[in-house]
Amino acid sequence: MIATMKRYAAYARIPLAATRIVRNPQELDVVLELSDFLNAGEGEEYALTHLKSHPHTAAALTERPELGYHNVDELLAMPGDTLGHAYGVFLQTNDITPAPLRVPPKLIDNDELLYINSHLRQTHDLWHVVTGFGTDVAGELGLQAFYASQGASRFPITILVVGLLNALIYEWNDRDRRMNEIVRGWTMGRRAQPLFGLDWEQRLTRPLVAVQQELQLFA
Repeated sequence: MIATMKRYAAYARIPLAATRIVRNPQELDVVLELSDFLNAGEGEEYALTHLKSHPHTAAALTERPELGYHNVDELLAMPGDTLGHAYGVFLQTNDITPAPLRVPPKLIDNDELLYINSHLRQTHDLWHVVTGFGTDVAGELGLQAFYASQGASRFPITILVVGLLNALIYEWNDRDRRMNEIVRGWTMGRRAQPLFGLDWEQRLTRPLVAVQQELQLFA
């Protein structure tokens, strides 16, 4: 009973978080808060069941590859054609410092859900690099469409809806770019290999183009 009441209380906060993101889709703290709400309970279990239904992603839940910490200078020192170098350029250009993102306390006692949450947040910027989506709103929506086409989480679809509502109310002139990136992300995600659970660490030293070809990531 108490757990159910807490879940309903969390759901009641969703409209407020969504309203704030509609006004500013790049408000990261609120985006993460909304992610925690939408992936609670049945949403988490549904996503977990989906991952376990595919051999590659099911194996990742057992092997649990991690992306180690790399500072920007270390990445930029890698050969210019490598994924690692491109990752460093991306972080430097967007003024991003690789650091662990917070993990919702409710996941601490569930190893599988904890891994899914931390792995997706840890590798988010690398997904930007290999897919080629930018960090503006249109680019983020394109990447969320890619996520949506590859997984079963409610969160990417919610972000897509919020991004389009933002265009409808505040950024009408950006609607074509956003729609184009959404279509591109969905199409790319459908034909690409699953990116969840990849051993990104061993791919950092490989040419970016070779990694994109391996994963069937074509624009």
